[in-house]
Amino acid sequence: MHLNYITLHTHHPPEHWLPGMKIGNDYLRGIEWHLSSWESSQQPVVGSVVKFRGGPWRNQRFKGVSSFSRNLNFKYNVIINENEVSLSYSYEKSSTLDRITLSSSWKLESWGWIEGAKDWQLGVFFPKDLCDTYNICSAYGSCIINMIDQSCACMDETRFVPRNKKRWEMGDWSDGCVRRTPLDCKTGTEKFIKYSNVKLLDIHDSWFNKSMNMQECEAQCLENCTCMAYAEADTSLGGRGCMLWFGELIDIRVYPEGKGGRDIFVRLASSELGNGSYLPILQ
Repeated sequence: MHLNYITLHTHHPPEHWLPGMKIGNDYLRGIEWHLSSWESSQQPVVGSVVKFRGGPWRNQRFKGVSSFSRNLNFKYNVIINENEVSLSYSYEKSSTLDRITLSSSWKLESWGWIEGAKDWQLGVFFPKDLCDTYNICSAYGSCIINMIDQSCACMDETRFVPRNKKRWEMGDWSDGCVRRTPLDCKTGTEKFIKYSNVKLLDIHDSWFNKSMNMQECEAQCLENCTCMAYAEADTSLGGRGCMLWFGELIDIRVYPEGKGGRDIFVRLASSELGNGSYLPILQ
């Protein structure tokens, strides 16, 4: 489901997202609706690059959008079924005049018309901060914002280390992190540790089952040596719904307690578990 992403494409679609326009996929007709960033009125940006990922849609918001608000004067219409996955919007108030634009600087911007000034005023925009930048910390690197800093850290600095320590310390996070103790799936002793307050991971290499409970989810992940993490897919399903992720875990962000983060369970060598208890992600 590509509603999680802001992407740039080569098919020359418009840069403005207007009320009633859909973004998503029509599977019956093989159509994808999306925006494109334009360098000028005559020149679309060529390429397809993920710049920002909003996370899963739930309760009229993308869970990974930190500044998203239901008070943006928009009413959203989401369709998710076997034939179509799409998102569109309309105005909450008939007097409101707003537009959403994918700018030439690759930002999704919400603009509102100010009648008194006879001009458009910028409202919210994404990416908003460093940690909104897609995969800024690379594999197993977690982006954290506090009062004085925006930076990357290995998602657990006792169990993960920078792949290239020198570059990492210089602020080049492109090599990401690796497990301090490599996995050895053949031994059958690997376990999972819980990390809390995390933005749900990139879904490009994932698997979903709506009816599976968490015990079944963990067992399913353990059976596949390429499965690196699992999580409850949707907390509204009453303990059912399983998400599995395969390969390196990327685009990880930590939120403050109570700000929409989720629990994920990451595969580690059994020697890294200590007494076997689940530990929260380092804040």
